[in-house]
Amino acid sequence: MKPGFFAFIILLSALLLSFQGFRKSNDSSIFTINGQAQGTTYSIKYVSTSPLVQKKEVDDLLRQLDSSLSLYKCYSLINAFNASKTGLKLDEHLFEVLSSAQKVYQETKGAFDITIKNLATAWGFGNHQKNVVPSAETIRMLQKTTGFHHLRLLDRTLMKDHPDVRIDCDGIAQGYSVDQLSALLDKKGIKDYVVELGGEVRTQGKSADGKPWTISVDMLDQQHRKEGNVQLSGEAITSSGNFSKYSKLKGHYYSHIIDPHQGRPIDNGMIAVTVIYKNAMTADALDNAFMVMGYREALAFANQKEKMGVYIIFKNSKGIVLDTANAYFKEKISPSAVASPRWQ
Repeated sequence: MKPGFFAFIILLSALLLSFQGFRKSNDSSIFTINGQAQGTTYSIKYVSTSPLVQKKEVDDLLRQLDSSLSLYKCYSLINAFNASKTGLKLDEHLFEVLSSAQKVYQETKGAFDITIKNLATAWGFGNHQKNVVPSAETIRMLQKTTGFHHLRLLDRTLMKDHPDVRIDCDGIAQGYSVDQLSALLDKKGIKDYVVELGGEVRTQGKSADGKPWTISVDMLDQQHRKEGNVQLSGEAITSSGNFSKYSKLKGHYYSHIIDPHQGRPIDNGMIAVTVIYKNAMTADALDNAFMVMGYREALAFANQKEKMGVYIIFKNSKGIVLDTANAYFKEKISPSAVASPRWQ
């Protein structure tokens, strides 16, 4: 993909996921908490007659999640596992993420695989970036430590069959973090809220105007950006794409999304995927899996699931940028989407 096209896609994704709220007239208000975490920003909005959540509570939870799941914190549990020879006991966060990741791995036939850490590093991603395109032999060697069959979860202990097996939960951890922030609000008795972290969103209840939460999503209109709105209540929406995360090796741009089967970044025409589902963790993992699977297989997978929506931007074999969505996603678009011939 050319550098100029990346700039275009960055503009496309700038407003990928934003949300709107309004003030009620019955003494309830929208309360907002904003901050920075996980190398990005977060925003929480909830409807209440009084403030019920302190920013410190949110930040403390996010720091706790980093201590478990962040590859960028040297003291994290995931880094301790990667450095270990045989494995270690998991905390509740890494256990939940591992369990969900394993399920998605199985359902997508390995399209989503957290054991690609070594491959990701070889392709220039992570803390130890390189500027060399890995050879075919290097890729074959690294694939020998890739795959969930190298992991075994016994009670709360994660074991690996080779000391070089390493995991990377970045493709699912942010969605899990959104779910955990939502759980914090649930414990406070808050019924109406929207949580956003790095573009991953989860909603509950209604906005202050008594309607579902309105989420803005960048779509395409004759190959140009067109902002569309989806209305959600009790659902999450996440996205993945080749717009801002990539590496440049020997003058060529490579997607940050690794195809575990090929051992290299995807090059299948997929540009971006947005997923609607009941929780952010699963949606987050699936938007990455769908990027690997391609738009036809992704649509087929989503259509087999109950209440799962998917919107995809891709390039066809002629290099033309197109988009498509399944019926459930179209139902969420406001105003209601009308089938268009350009939707593949």
